[in-house]
Amino acid sequence: AALLLCLSPYGCDQSNVDSPSGGTADGKTAEPAKTTRADKAAPTATSSADKAPAASKKLFEDPSEALAAVKKKVGSEKLTVLQLLIYPDNLQIQIQDQSNKEHVDEYQWKAGKVKGPTPVRPTGRDATNLAGMVFDLSLADLDAVPKMAADAQKRVEIQDSKLTHILLRRQAGIGNDPKFRVYVGSSRANGSVTYDAKGAFKKVWK
Repeated sequence: AALLLCLSPYGCDQSNVDSPSGGTADGKTAEPAKTTRADKAAPTATSSADKAPAASKKLFEDPSEALAAVKKKVGSEKLTVLQLLIYPDNLQIQIQDQSNKEHVDEYQWKAGKVKGPTPVRPTGRDATNLAGMVFDLSLADLDAVPKMAADAQKRVEIQDSKLTHILLRRQAGIGNDPKFRVYVGSSRANGSVTYDAKGAFKKVWK
């Protein structure tokens, strides 16, 4: 067996030094190491967040996937809505409970997952005239969202502006039909543009 020069001030234990034959220095044959579950290479799990589309543009380009997930969670294709909010990376929707129409619940879609229902307490006109404020979501053309998103930034004319969120609801003083309001802003100024339920331009707000 080869002699090893030990320079450690704490001494050297050569009992585990491998011999040329594959055994140890004392002549015993080394047992193969047991493979634990941690040693085994597990397949990389793909989370729902990994499957989710990039948050930067996806919802402003097409909110249909998020809304389909909400409908599945609610258990209905028809949604009676108080308001819909679309952000770059999440969607929030307040839905009237059809089993108790005095109740409104909020659902949130983010990173491929739907949270809710979370109870909402309506205030102001929403509380005093809830029946007149809710609407069938099918009245709104959600396919018009990407067109409105691009158009609003041009109309507001704010330097270095970004689209922040889109609101869909009935709005006091702007008729009784549900309307989209697209919000644009920068570090210097904010503005918004109103569109009807089909995506037709109505007014610029600064």
